[in-house]
Amino acid sequence: MRRRKFLGLCSAGALALAQGELLRSVWAKGPVRRYDRVRLVDAHGKPVRAAALEVDEPYIFFYPYVGTPCYLIRLSVPTHGEDLKTAQGESYEWLGGVGPGKSIVAFAAICSHLMTHPSAKYSLINYHAEADKLSGRLNVITCCAHGSVYDPAAGGKVLEGPATQPLTAIELEYDAAGDGLYAVGTRGGELYLDFFRQFRHELREEFGRGNRARKIVRHQALLRPLREYTRSVVKC
Repeated sequence: MRRRKFLGLCSAGALALAQGELLRSVWAKGPVRRYDRVRLVDAHGKPVRAAALEVDEPYIFFYPYVGTPCYLIRLSVPTHGEDLKTAQGESYEWLGGVGPGKSIVAFAAICSHLMTHPSAKYSLINYHAEADKLSGRLNVITCCAHGSVYDPAAGGKVLEGPATQPLTAIELEYDAAGDGLYAVGTRGGELYLDFFRQFRHELREEFGRGNRARKIVRHQALLRPLREYTRSVVKC
């Protein structure tokens, strides 16, 4: 390899590392579905800082569409890469969390069984830092509707229940210089088209007419604790 080309590659790699984990998806198996790069912001429109996230507090934001909810969690347990498969048998690799200690993870908050999801009225799919009554497990995402249990520290893989594939992982970027977080895409099986068809009336009621729930999120997404979004968090 010529010296100039080699130095160029080194510089590019160093820049990516300085900015965070911007190239991590390049090293993972399986395609990443790219959407707009969206900064996570708080209720005042200020960039969310990773250091300000409460540990084991489930936060909610909407991405990649206006009507598709996601959970973001700063876990108290270590994350690790995991080889996973979609319901169709497509293999992909989840590389673990991002940020300090690789503890920050995000997943579509849509159960892969029958697409139970949080709404402004209530949520039956939730993160449980303490042992839930259904499975007795710690630090899991549990769907109280039909008993599916997922491990957010291992790519949202299914631990038990009728779900046939992991939760859709939201690809995150961490900006170490500013301690900021961005959503940039998804990894794993997507259920969005079926979700929009099945819940079109509910989504219209919450997000408005004109297919607003299907609009792509641009530029920034509001991140807030789940308890501030939904009126009733159902525990199971």
